[in-house]
Amino acid sequence: MIPRAVRLIRLAFAALTILPVGGRETKASSAEIAASRFAFPVVGLALGVLYQCVYIFISKTVHFSLFAACFTVLTGVVATGGLHLDGAADSADGLFLVGDRDRRLAAMRDPHIGSLGVVALVMLLLIKTASLAAISSLYVSSALILGGMISRTLIIFAAGFGGYARPDGTGKTVIDASNNRDAGFAVTFVLIAALLLGRDQGLVAAVCALGIAYVVVRVARVKIGGITGDILGAVVELAETAVYAAFAFQSPHVDSW
Repeated sequence: MIPRAVRLIRLAFAALTILPVGGRETKASSAEIAASRFAFPVVGLALGVLYQCVYIFISKTVHFSLFAACFTVLTGVVATGGLHLDGAADSADGLFLVGDRDRRLAAMRDPHIGSLGVVALVMLLLIKTASLAAISSLYVSSALILGGMISRTLIIFAAGFGGYARPDGTGKTVIDASNNRDAGFAVTFVLIAALLLGRDQGLVAAVCALGIAYVVVRVARVKIGGITGDILGAVVELAETAVYAAFAFQSPHVDSW
């Protein structure tokens, strides 16, 4: 039981990060890939702790919260290989494109980033960095840990809430294996984790992230008939940004940049 759990956690790290956890060394079955989705919150927790360590180290070294926020966001980009940002950019290019479903899906598969994707990337990075810099030192650790956990857990929510939009592609195994019960599990986990780690501030942040994830999936179902791996990436980035922004708005004061 324990070796299987460790393997699934390693597979989850391999799916969501580029961290050297060994999950890429062996082939995995479709069933194992699908089962590894329940380890996504563990990956989010690990990333949140990593971000917290980076933020605390930089802020204690240079006493400049904006600088610490920039390096923390950069750490996230490096640790994930920009995977979710790429999904967010492709989603923006496809969902907001004028045209039919096939044209939108084709735009999302295009390896080149369009103007809408560039705007989405810039805005996400700017809002995420500004929000982190504005969070009070009292809450920044909770925001970073919850941001990592909630955003990765909401992959399960989105996968259970929306069917796959293509015959095949990235994320199909996880999405096809997920259902409404999994989505309910994700919502419950997110709310409990938010209350335990962030109390009232965390609960507000969790509700904001859940709302955004719900809207993204609903829009995708209307525009392209379901969700894709790119949509899951967009959910991660938007949910993480929403958590940071919610904590920033609830901070008792704004630290000096």
